[in-house]
Amino acid sequence: MGMKRGNVIALVIMGICIIIGIIGYAAFPTKNPEKPIRIMLMTTAGNVLFDHKAHFTDYGAECMDCHHDISDDTERPEACSKCHLPQESEEAPKRAVAFHKQCIGCHEDQGMGPTDCSGCHLR
Repeated sequence: MGMKRGNVIALVIMGICIIIGIIGYAAFPTKNPEKPIRIMLMTTAGNVLFDHKAHFTDYGAECMDCHHDISDDTERPEACSKCHLPQESEEAPKRAVAFHKQCIGCHEDQGMGPTDCSGCHLR
């Protein structure tokens, strides 16, 4: 009889700990970073893992070097896909065309970074 009571007490304590853990996890969510760290761009040619942090920390890129829709550093840019659609439109070039022009152009201008497909697109 004593062993069963000990098991019940252990299960109750374990249940209370689980509930406290869930409440603590939900009550204190992690804060998103001010600037994204990495962005995965899903493409049919192979996904592109863009290391946002390395570009603005290690390589000295400024927000306006890529994001043309913000007026200052305090404003968060819109997602590129809001205007640059998968297909051509009158308002903006096709998403793939805009990314290729922006990324490859910068890599060529700076003389660093990949300029061939496999340098960015993951298989």
